[in-house]
Amino acid sequence: MHIVKVKIEKPEGVNFILGHTRLFKTVEDIHGVLASAGPGIKFGFAFCEASGKCLERWHGSDAVMMELAKKNALAIGAGHGFVIFFGEGFQPLDVLNAVNMAPEACSFFFPTANAAEVVIAASKRGRGILGVIDGMAPRGIGDPAEIGSQKGLLREIGRNLRVSSVNVSGAIQGDAFSRREWRTDSQSMKVPCRDMFQARAEPGKDSL
Repeated sequence: MHIVKVKIEKPEGVNFILGHTRLFKTVEDIHGVLASAGPGIKFGFAFCEASGKCLERWHGSDAVMMELAKKNALAIGAGHGFVIFFGEGFQPLDVLNAVNMAPEACSFFFPTANAAEVVIAASKRGRGILGVIDGMAPRGIGDPAEIGSQKGLLREIGRNLRVSSVNVSGAIQGDAFSRREWRTDSQSMKVPCRDMFQARAEPGKDSL
């Protein structure tokens, strides 16, 4: 076995999702999820079979995004790996939770618009995704001025950072990002990703 690195080939700023799934039925199911995410969504999806004919299956609503998906999924060449590329005006956060709820979707490696590389383990049998290199390494630690600038940008684009009380294996008070735990009871329902930064715990109610 040996390790190889595959660069994601795409125009700068184009968003995509890299993930792992399990059945060829994924193509129809994820296409349905994406197509219902919003009118006019532009995307391309490609998935590599891991048995049978071992072909790349693909679909989408935009010719350019479909070509990007086919090209990159084939270059990665990992069984049951999939990629989704998004056209201008659409981002992974708009659909990430909905795609995650598709029965065939097993996991995501990352959604990003950064330059990226995929680290692959290759053997005589096939290829598997070990991990990803997303963007660049950190150059240092942000100071208070940088933090203020970041918060200002997030508020400018409509992200509210104020979280009054959120459960993340314990309570977090004050001005902070939150990663809320999902409910596990019979009324379980995943919250859309774009609402995660706007969550406010209501007094007297458990946080999600």
